[in-house]
Amino acid sequence: MRKSVFALFALASAFEASACGPEFPQNLLDDRAATLADLPQRGFAREAASLLPAPDRPFTANERADWIYTEAVTREQVERTWLGGAAEVAALARGRADAASAYAAATGLPEEARRYLAGAAAYERGAIGEALERFATVLELPVEERRHYGPWALHMQGRLLAAREPDRARAAFVQLRETVAAGAEDPLGLALDSYGAQARLLLDAGDVTGATRLYAQQAAQGSKFGWTSLLRVARRLVSDETALAAAARDPLLRQLVAVHLATRSDFFEGEDEAPELPDAALRFVDALEREKLDRVEGAGRLAALAYRSGRYELAARFVAMGEDGLAAWVRAKLALRAGDLDAATRAYAQAAREFPRDEPDPDGERVDTRRPGVDYCRVRGESGTLALARGEYVAALAHFLAANDWEDAAFVAERVLTVDELVAYVAQEAAHPSREEAARIGADLTPPLRALLARRLLRSERWDEALGHFDDATLRFKAQEYVDARRAALRGGRIERAQAWQQAAAIARVDGLELLGYEFAPDLAVWEGAYPNPYSFGYAAAGREVPSGSPVAHPPVLAIAAGPGDGERARVAASEARPDRRFHYRFVAADFAARAAELVPQRSQAYAALLCEAAGYVINDDGGLATGYWLRYVAHGAYLPWTGNFGHACEVPDFPAAAQRLRAERIAAVKRYVRKALPYAAAPVALVLVLGVLGWRRRVSRKANLAMVSTT
Repeated sequence: MRKSVFALFALASAFEASACGPEFPQNLLDDRAATLADLPQRGFAREAASLLPAPDRPFTANERADWIYTEAVTREQVERTWLGGAAEVAALARGRADAASAYAAATGLPEEARRYLAGAAAYERGAIGEALERFATVLELPVEERRHYGPWALHMQGRLLAAREPDRARAAFVQLRETVAAGAEDPLGLALDSYGAQARLLLDAGDVTGATRLYAQQAAQGSKFGWTSLLRVARRLVSDETALAAAARDPLLRQLVAVHLATRSDFFEGEDEAPELPDAALRFVDALEREKLDRVEGAGRLAALAYRSGRYELAARFVAMGEDGLAAWVRAKLALRAGDLDAATRAYAQAAREFPRDEPDPDGERVDTRRPGVDYCRVRGESGTLALARGEYVAALAHFLAANDWEDAAFVAERVLTVDELVAYVAQEAAHPSREEAARIGADLTPPLRALLARRLLRSERWDEALGHFDDATLRFKAQEYVDARRAALRGGRIERAQAWQQAAAIARVDGLELLGYEFAPDLAVWEGAYPNPYSFGYAAAGREVPSGSPVAHPPVLAIAAGPGDGERARVAASEARPDRRFHYRFVAADFAARAAELVPQRSQAYAALLCEAAGYVINDDGGLATGYWLRYVAHGAYLPWTGNFGHACEVPDFPAAAQRLRAERIAAVKRYVRKALPYAAAPVALVLVLGVLGWRRRVSRKANLAMVSTT
């Protein structure tokens, strides 16, 4: 089997990585205008693999090259499977000096093996004619007796005849594929490889279209060599003016060139042999326009190329010829340029229906749908971006979740939707923390969505609802402790309330990220708070850069306002963290500790300890606030020796001592009041006594006078 020198191309599928630090997933809301206006470049490998439909039963791929990072099955492994311990006999036969002795040495092996090994021995010694004869004898056996080595013999015939008799070689490759399709075993992937071998013969004969068709069939069945060969053909066509014009007239070559020019157009920058792709794209679009095509296969690809080249009228013509997902996607872009939001919404919906939700890449692996670059995910993400622009906030969340775009979905769920809207959505779409339910929204995003809602409800002091959405038992237990502490802080005596506030503060500080944290700014719970927020979600100026080498000289201009509207901005402001500081829950914890300090006697140890805790919670985030707590202690608290390391080394609050001191202070307060009030209270009492005495004496005197009068 041949090896390809195109190791470079294997790197094209990788995303750019940051030179230092983590590589954050893409998001779509940072630059909403660019998201809606620009048509992303698609991967050449995936596009090339879809030039022709794949058969229902594709051939086995077993390719080996420096840039293919998968284990290839070897001939030795296959023969050990087929022959068992007799595989050593086959190895000895290959080493014999001629075909006859090899055939004799293979005695005991199946006849197809003996004949093939004789041909292999002749080939190793350079006896090409005899090797061809020996390989032909394998094919003389009945079909059921050459199910293992028959494909190998045909493969060797094709290779050996390629330079001598190309027609016979092509026939051998065709027969090889027919034999494998009929049921012969092919663990080495020779049938799939034969497409490329036959295509090279056609290229040598000048049949570019025929070779391209074979390469496309090879790529459609998962061959990496197939798409790299298509890339070579495309580059050859693009580099020659006459060939480029001819490609515009050929249905298959037209698709291949369109795929090449509309994908990874910046990949070849700096390569001496590479043409100037933006110029080639414009020349090819001109050639397409000259053809005045009424109907074309793969109109969506041509529409995409015209759109990316800034030829919007031509793009609209091709869009009218196609109903595939890519054509619908371009139709949505053109509608946005025209300001027709309803038409754009319908076109996005059609594109989402046409694109597969779970498509394999050319390696046969599932596409990483965390990347919005996958067509279905990107289209749903753009639909969410458009829904935000239209004020359809719940619909926007549904689109982003379907796109597997957690970054933008979390922003909408946490900052744009009201709490009631999010509660209703989760109740309908993510009521159960199971993967089966998660499948309905396109990904396993049910658990993080429910966790986000639980934290938001807890921040909103909707405690019972919050507890019902913490699906992790450990977190639910911690949340229950937090809720109990918050409720206890609202009732009881001062010391009991202070203890409750102190407990709530400790929970908020230690477990605040999991219980109260925002998924993104300001807390970044999504990454356990480890990194600063890399996203603006459209609330900061984002410059638009045209990728180097892109055929688009100027990005398309939208006829709509894509940025956050007044309604969205009001919602985002209402859901802002209080305070809007990174690790805001630390400040919440500090506030709770300070509230506890207000409830205990200022001269108690607990007062100093609680303010010390408050300072410690924020000392690494806001030194000024921590200093404020220190100054409050200095102004009102009693001197304690341990406070020299205030905010860093705090004693545990002594609440029993604080309770005793509070009782003592209350008794002392009563005594002071009595002492102060006694002088003022004695005067009225004395006056009352004097008046009472005077009144009594007056009554006595009056009675005496009356007695004297009556005696007289």
